[in-house]
Amino acid sequence: NYHYESAEGYREVVNTMIAAGAPVTPQELPVLVDYLFATYGKKQGAGAPPVAATDPGKALLDSACSRDQ
Repeated sequence: NYHYESAEGYREVVNTMIAAGAPVTPQELPVLVDYLFATYGKKQGAGAPPVAATDPGKALLDSACSRDQ
């Protein structure tokens, strides 16, 4: 897993995934980037609130970016 200091690092990863064929729309891009940063970003620590399992970004990650496709 990547642990970037800012959301921009995750934006680059998602753009690479889109270029490789991940079905993410321009409207979904910020939702997915925000989810990835909130879940895996380096700034997330013991005091950070957990990301909800129902977060729309998680659904995007599971459907558009899984390796099982």
